[in-house]
Amino acid sequence: MKRLIINADDFGYSQEITLAIKKASEHGLLTSTSLIVNKDYSGPALDLAREIKEVSVGIHFNLDDGKPLCPPEQVRTLVNEQGEFHAGKKFRARLFWRKITSREIYQELKAQLTRFLSLGIQPSHMDFHHHLHLYYPVLRVALQVAKEFNLRKMRTVRLLRIYGENGSSFNFHRWRKTAADIYRNSLHGKINQVLDTPDFLLEPKIVGENGSSPEGWMEAIKFLRDELVFELCCHPKYNDENSQKAGRETDLEILKGKSYRSLIEKENVKLISYGEL
Repeated sequence: MKRLIINADDFGYSQEITLAIKKASEHGLLTSTSLIVNKDYSGPALDLAREIKEVSVGIHFNLDDGKPLCPPEQVRTLVNEQGEFHAGKKFRARLFWRKITSREIYQELKAQLTRFLSLGIQPSHMDFHHHLHLYYPVLRVALQVAKEFNLRKMRTVRLLRIYGENGSSFNFHRWRKTAADIYRNSLHGKINQVLDTPDFLLEPKIVGENGSSPEGWMEAIKFLRDELVFELCCHPKYNDENSQKAGRETDLEILKGKSYRSLIEKENVKLISYGEL
């Protein structure tokens, strides 16, 4: 049987995102979410996480957006002069040039996990904001933290971005043929030596934008295979006037609707949570 985890990232990032994920959890399609603990709405999200019984709750480690939990002077290689994380490409460039230390990555991950554990629950899994665990210096430290805190499950690094009719879909059968895919496959093997992980991560996308489309969601189903576990990563959010994240509202509507559930039933897909992995 085909098995699928549907995980909503960024729980706790903002009120619009957090409440959208809470609403989505009430409709039965969402099986998992990952909680970010160092953003503006993380406090209320920590409280809400205790109330969400329908989905498993993991930790969404964040090293490149906003401020760290550690005092800036303790993680100098991670932050700029304003005490904020180096964002996006700047973080990745510093990582490449070895200007970020493993010790400071460890300190910040440990601080974030400690805050999560203040909930009184164990995270069902761990993943990273902007998929930073795709980079081995980050992954190596994450595996160290997982061992120390007895975390047993993690998102895979084998990422397939799925585009609908507005762009080409990834050819599953040609996977592993590029250098990047060979690298990710190698990292996946390292993770699997110590942790349980889905076989592939699917991310519906809109070409050139940050959100997803209904076509991308529908296309993702075609990639599922018997005896493999896939995770579909989504980012639901309530609309607001300043929203720049096209497609996030699409994710929420799909998770609340009936059409995707009907497709899942038709394709004989079993929805599971990270707790069932």
